This record gives sequence, C-alpha cells and structure tokens, in this order.
Amino acid sequence: MNTLTQFIDIQLSLTESTTATSMSDINGGQATSEETTQGQYEVIENENFTGNHFNSLALSGSLFSLTTFTDVLFESCAFYASKMENCTFLNVNFKNCTFEFTQIQHCNFNNCTFEGCTFQISGVSKSSFAYCTYEGIVDHVIQKGDHNKEFNCTKPEILTWEEVLADNNSQVAASSDHSIGDEDEQTASLKLGLFGIIEEVFSKKKAA
Repeated sequence: MNTLTQFIDIQLSLTESTTATSMSDINGGQATSEETTQGQYEVIENENFTGNHFNSLALSGSLFSLTTFTDVLFESCAFYASKMENCTFLNVNFKNCTFEFTQIQHCNFNNCTFEGCTFQISGVSKSSFAYCTYEGIVDHVIQKGDHNKEFNCTKPEILTWEEVLADNNSQVAASSDHSIGDEDEQTASLKLGLFGIIEEVFSKKKAA
C-alpha cells in the first residue's frame, strides 16, 4: 500500500491509489470526487521532513501527528479535509497554499512564513507562533482560534482611520499632480508646434 509519506518523498515511485494528487490533476478534472472520497485515510506520525520542496500538491483526508518539518517549502499546495496536531514547523514557508476544512491544533511554528495563503472553513487552535511572518487573513485565523500564542511575529500593520484617509488623500493628490503634469506637457508641445508653423509662414513671406 502506498502511503502519503511515500508520496511526499519525491524520490519514491507513485501510483494512482494514493490519496494525494497533483493540483494539475484536480484542476484538469482528472481526479474525480469518488477518487477523493473513497481514498484511504492516511496517518503520518513520527516523521521528519527536512529541506523538501512540495509544489502543487493536494493533500486530502490526512492526519499529520507528531511530525517535524524543517526548512520545507509548501508552494501552491492544497490541504483539504486534513488535520495537523502536535506537529513542529521550523523555517517552513507556506506560499500560495489553500487550507479547506482543515484543522491545526497543538502545533508549533517557528520562523515560518505564510504568503498568499487562504483559509476556508479551517481553524487554528492551541498553537504557538514564534518569529513568524504572515498576512492579515492568517492573523485573523490565529486571533479567532482558541488559546493561540504569538511571540515576536511580523503581522500586517493596523492603520487608523486617519492614516487610511491620509494615505488615500496623498494618492489622490499624486494622481492630480500627474494629470496636471501631462496637461502641461501637452500644452507645451502644442505651443512649440504653433511657433513652428508661424516661423515657417514668415520665412516663406521673406523669401517671396
């Protein structure tokens, strides 16, 4: 029986019986709902992954438990109906990943980044984030979850209404200055063209 562990290890061969499929297969309609729902439920426990780059993978119906990920990049991956518990993530980058119907609990994230990720009907609880960098949607999920802890994380700056309005006004002013500059440039070019025509007329009269 092929396991999800074998699928994640790119050096091992794969068969269509695994529950993990490539994103291209799903987007291309090759993976049917029957294949997804009838796949075997994988349990990944006490595993260690170091220096892996997982690209465009869909991990469906899987349980990650007591597993450590170190220096790993998840790029354009989808975690669907999965669960992560008691896992450790060290220097892990989640880039353009999707979490759907996925629960994360009792996990530790250290020096991790979340970039362009989405969470749909998914949650994070009883987990810690230290020296991590993430966007607003991830921060919202963390704040919404129960008993999550954050230590020296880089989060999106929360602006006051005054700062938002000031930024908006500066953008409008810059746009106005740019349009005025364009008008001035057009006016100057028209003046130069007009002077050229007048000069040409006078030169013809003198020649006559």
